[in-house]
Amino acid sequence: MTTPLVRIVDDDADARSSSSFFLSMMGLEIKEYDSAYRFLEEDDMNRPGCIILDVRMPDMTGMELQVKLNQKDCRLPIIFLSGHGELDMAVHALKRGASDFLQKSAKPERLLAAVKKAVTASMEEYESGNEIETLRKIYDSLTPREKEVVLGVAKGELNKVIGYNLGISERTVKMHRANLCSTRPHHRLYFPAGPYRLQRLCEVAGGPEAPRLFRRQLSGYDPGGPSG
Repeated sequence: MTTPLVRIVDDDADARSSSSFFLSMMGLEIKEYDSAYRFLEEDDMNRPGCIILDVRMPDMTGMELQVKLNQKDCRLPIIFLSGHGELDMAVHALKRGASDFLQKSAKPERLLAAVKKAVTASMEEYESGNEIETLRKIYDSLTPREKEVVLGVAKGELNKVIGYNLGISERTVKMHRANLCSTRPHHRLYFPAGPYRLQRLCEVAGGPEAPRLFRRQLSGYDPGGPSG
């Protein structure tokens, strides 16, 4: 299971160490970088979490790093830390998508709250991306005939109607439906009934039919199902 990582990018070793110690004591995994360049060279930005980023650093500032990360379409939330009350800079950073902008003198609890909020958002986005990939693999794993049966079930058609439309027997339709329910148990594992999951599957499948199939298969609402 992927766990979040909090990156601290700051050229000030004392400030970096202080934030790292406090957050690690709160149970978070931390990785420190002493420059923006080192972060860009070494970090796995596909791993969820967040970035605690110093505004003023030599060679490349925090604001410049934010621009580069936006160009890379990096989705990691950024929490800026500044030694001064730079309101204009804070406004620009937030407009560019920063999660928060704090002064270095802020209480540790304030930093912790900002980190928890950023990490939660990052994990939700990460899991959503994994879910889309899982949905795509499951839907693509269906045979052409199963997909045809899927579309019929999604429309609320009875087994005999699906069979008539496809030129197969009602018994064969029941067999396909039973296979979808029982021989692929991972369907149930990854597809709990609910509007959010249906929406995501709809996006993957490219239409309303497939998600509606899975809703019926997994929620127990099964008009014309194997026993009907």
